[in-house]
Amino acid sequence: MRSMSQIMERLRPGLLYSPRHTWARKVGKRRVRVGLDPFASDLIGQALSIVFPAIRSRIDAGKPGCWVLDETGPIPIRMPVSGTVVRCHKELQQFPGPIGSEPCGRGWLMEVEVEGERATAGLIPPEAMAPRMLSDLERFRRRIGNELRRSHAAVGPTLMDGGEPVDDLRRALGPSKYRRLILEFL
Repeated sequence: MRSMSQIMERLRPGLLYSPRHTWARKVGKRRVRVGLDPFASDLIGQALSIVFPAIRSRIDAGKPGCWVLDETGPIPIRMPVSGTVVRCHKELQQFPGPIGSEPCGRGWLMEVEVEGERATAGLIPPEAMAPRMLSDLERFRRRIGNELRRSHAAVGPTLMDGGEPVDDLRRALGPSKYRRLILEFL
């Protein structure tokens, strides 16, 4: 289990976080760069591709603004700010690896022109996001445990009996159950 200090190490100073596990950082007077936080990146795992909105499209805080595709299908990413899309990180469409490996760095998603100075006012600084992320991680683990108990009424072979360790929750739960579960958090 991750500790609070391990979570704080993964959060970046200068970024502001949304409760739906995205971040925002001002890169100009009215321009904000957005991306996934480490929790969202861990839940999604290896991204296969990303679908961006068209440049000059309107996005709204709390609503899907782009979709990351993984093996379970498209995962809507809820935006931390409202405004007009002015730039998308197009390189991620061909090489989406940084979404998982560097979500708060090279894995940024898009830039948005926001309306007004207070566009990021409701977002959370790293020191306040860490306890929320730890709480969500604990809640996610409880939900996984409940799903695994529900879906496996009888225990199969244990490791001592030649069974395999569960190292892929998607495989253990099935893609559709896993997708449904992560959408509760993102």
